[in-house]
Amino acid sequence: MKQATNKAVVITGGNSGIGKGIAKKFAQEGARVVIFGRNQETLESTKKELFNDALAIQGDVSNTEDLRNLFTITESHFGKIAAVVKLAQNLAFDLADKNIRCFLYHWSGLNY
Repeated sequence: MKQATNKAVVITGGNSGIGKGIAKKFAQEGARVVIFGRNQETLESTKKELFNDALAIQGDVSNTEDLRNLFTITESHFGKIAAVVKLAQNLAFDLADKNIRCFLYHWSGLNY
């Protein structure tokens, strides 16, 4: 059995470089992958390379509303999020911030 079968994984910056490689590995392990980035073209291209029902969501990690959208869409499609891989620069949230932890917990069921 694959280690990540049916677990939702969000990867910011998952449409290129190291993030793309991580997205592919999680997909190979059976994860339900969500890639998030600014470039719609590379998001769609990467989505086609993944082996499962991946989601490609366009947005900017420095925009709180884009992040809210990311977690709302992910939750509606896959339910609870098992992991968030933070690769994009200028991420709008800091996991040390109590308000952000509450936001993530509310939207995804993550436990920080």
